Amino acid sequence: ARVSCSIWWKPKWLAKKLTQQGVRGPSYKLLLGDMKQYVKLITEAGSKPNDLTHEIVPRVDPFTLNNNQSRRKLNKEITSMMRDLIERKEYEMRIGQSNVDDLLGMLLQSNEQNNITENASGAKRDGLSTEEVIEECKQFYLAGQETTSSLLTWAMKVLAMHSEWQEKAREEVLQVCGQKEPNFEALTHLKIKNSDQRNSLEEFQGRLKIN
Repeated sequence: ARVSCSIWWKPKWLAKKLTQQGVRGPSYKLLLGDMKQYVKLITEAGSKPNDLTHEIVPRVDPFTLNNNQSRRKLNKEITSMMRDLIERKEYEMRIGQSNVDDLLGMLLQSNEQNNITENASGAKRDGLSTEEVIEECKQFYLAGQETTSSLLTWAMKVLAMHSEWQEKAREEVLQVCGQKEPNFEALTHLKIKNSDQRNSLEEFQGRLKIN
């Protein structure tokens, strides 16, 4: 009686109480219990190799796919805009409507002079293509964006620390440029501005070493 109670009635009573409390599971089986089902599940799991990325790739792939698509779309738009800008700049330089007063103009002029020199000497033309000019512009932009913003920040800080240099810089700009807007040629004659710029660069480099 005790054996039948411990191996049959007591497990059945316990299963009934658990079911009433909301616990669900396979029904109790005499002697073997759930061993047969466990062995089946273990055998099935061991027969199939588990890929380590089966939980990662499905969750990460949609985000990387969207990011890659947006990057490709943005890169395509930037390349198209820069190609139009380069072609327009080349046309304006060819008909004499544009001066070589910016980085793109100097790059295109140097490339054209290099092609003319090589063609005159009979050498093979080896100038930069439009795609290479676009990549050069991207490199100049990425390399100069952070450094230029940091330089301007430190220049404003130095001028704020020394207000007398602000007055000297204003007087020099009015003396050299007058009522006209400063251009590339006028900037080369601003000695105080160049001195402030050098001082800002020296302090900026020192702070970089400290950090």
